[in-house]
Amino acid sequence: MAKYAQGRYNIKFQEKYIGRKAPLYRSSWEFAFMKFCDENPNITKWASEAVKIPYVNPFTGKQTVYVPDFFINYMDKNGKQRAEVIEVKPDNQTTMESAGRNKQKQMAVALNMAKWQAARAWCRYEYIIVNNDLQQSFEAIKSILIAERTKQSRRHDLEDLVNKLNNEFSELS
Repeated sequence: MAKYAQGRYNIKFQEKYIGRKAPLYRSSWEFAFMKFCDENPNITKWASEAVKIPYVNPFTGKQTVYVPDFFINYMDKNGKQRAEVIEVKPDNQTTMESAGRNKQKQMAVALNMAKWQAARAWCRYEYIIVNNDLQQSFEAIKSILIAERTKQSRRHDLEDLVNKLNNEFSELS
């Protein structure tokens, strides 16, 4: 028996899903977020594990790939498409304080920090959602959507950039 909820998500609104493969959830939080993306009318497109971001593993020093959990597209108040990268992680994998003295959890935090640093540089995303409370996490995502709709300066070409970089990375692989 699996320790966490796992399986394939059955998409209700196929026209919104832009991933290349059927979404696989590895926790009840990921399942809940997939359902949120699928059913929320403000999210116009979404994908699971569709973006590949190169980064250097801090423990091995080797170049590897970070695959964030989600990519979402939504319409802002001016009718322009916006894009965000979302990572779903439990609290004990996000800060050293929450990892406590557990070396394995501390290593997970250090690895995640390296991934997120690469993601910030790659696509300039500014948000990390910590899932101690699922409802609180959904509220945080809603707040992000509202904040992004009202932001004056945003990149308008992120979806094109993501596709271009994924194609370039695929050619290198």
